[in-house]
Amino acid sequence: MKNKIILILLVLLLFSCGSSKKISLVNMANLYNNRNFTSIEATAFIRQAGETEVYVAFNLNDLVYEKPGGHSKYTARYTIHYDLFGAFEDKKVQDSATIYFADSMYYGFDKVKVNQFVISHPLDQENVIQITLEDLNGMLLQEYYLQIGSGIGYGKNDFVITERDSTPILTSILDNTAIFRVRINDPDISQLTVRYYQRDFPIAVPPFWNEQPPNYTYQADSFFVVTLDEAWSDELNFPATGIYQFQVDTSLRAGKSVFRFYEGFPQISSPERLLEPLRYITTAEEYDELKAQEDLKVAVDRFWLDNSGNPMRAKNMIKKFYSRVVDANELFSSYLEGWKTDRGLIYIIFGPPNIVYRANFYEEWIYGEAGNSNSIKFQFAQVDNPFTDNDFTLYRMPSYKERWYNVVAGWRR
Repeated sequence: MKNKIILILLVLLLFSCGSSKKISLVNMANLYNNRNFTSIEATAFIRQAGETEVYVAFNLNDLVYEKPGGHSKYTARYTIHYDLFGAFEDKKVQDSATIYFADSMYYGFDKVKVNQFVISHPLDQENVIQITLEDLNGMLLQEYYLQIGSGIGYGKNDFVITERDSTPILTSILDNTAIFRVRINDPDISQLTVRYYQRDFPIAVPPFWNEQPPNYTYQADSFFVVTLDEAWSDELNFPATGIYQFQVDTSLRAGKSVFRFYEGFPQISSPERLLEPLRYITTAEEYDELKAQEDLKVAVDRFWLDNSGNPMRAKNMIKKFYSRVVDANELFSSYLEGWKTDRGLIYIIFGPPNIVYRANFYEEWIYGEAGNSNSIKFQFAQVDNPFTDNDFTLYRMPSYKERWYNVVAGWRR
């Protein structure tokens, strides 16, 4: 039977003058916890002044399906609730609504549903949407936080990337087989310029190193033009890895970017991919010796066996380490693979943080308890990056050195 999504009740708008707590004071650690019942993706498209379409997607197989009394079909029931804030530090809710859904699909295969709703917001400011998905049968909650640009100057939210059938694609990371289209919110625009960058970015350095990253120029490696017909492009495919930024005005930094990483991303399976993250827990000499081996797969296996003591522990350490690498790719990828980023570095070595506080242009991770002197804190600043909002740099301090080496040693014994 065909999958069928039924919108049962639509929107009870709740305009509120305030909430009990700033979202900057909410522990958002569950966003980086792979034990959540589902994973949410979301994006926004400012379709006209002050009016934005929000798209939210997750896997329907993660919901609990039950047979309501007197019905023969298994049905999932869920809600999507949103609260609109002007910023992470704001306490006032500018708009909120709850949307009710039901699904009677026969599960057993992957089915990602893109849910859609429309919000109104001031055009001249950036906004934050707190999205809460609730599985009514399973009594489970999952949150997501989405930043929306001001809508001035043809920024990221003035574009949407879609499938061939116009279904929005919620990720900016495309594989080499992806066929997609680009839509802009201005039908008078007849073409877009695409900046293309093919760069080799270094991995993150340890948290105690006071080393400035190399400067990269904004000058593109090449340009090409995409024509539009009534705000829509033809079907596109980008087989080459790199950064692609769609722009209306190339004299500005604003635009919509998509990224092409290696084939099979975010998974890691080739010997080269397995070797690279080991740089975080090896010396430079050890890493160079591993890299020089003729059979990299044998070299990686030997590293784990020699440093774990026995095959069973080596197997467990391999599973733990590389699952974090994949998680980092899924959570922290921006213009480069997530495992190479500062947040990816800390996540792989220390694991998911116990506490995460998010403010405008800032994140704080706490391992341990808030206010406990034995806990360790990492602070990240959001980088003003023309390609992505997901680029954060770590405030590095010499005081991290001892804790860093102690944790790294745990991976090697």
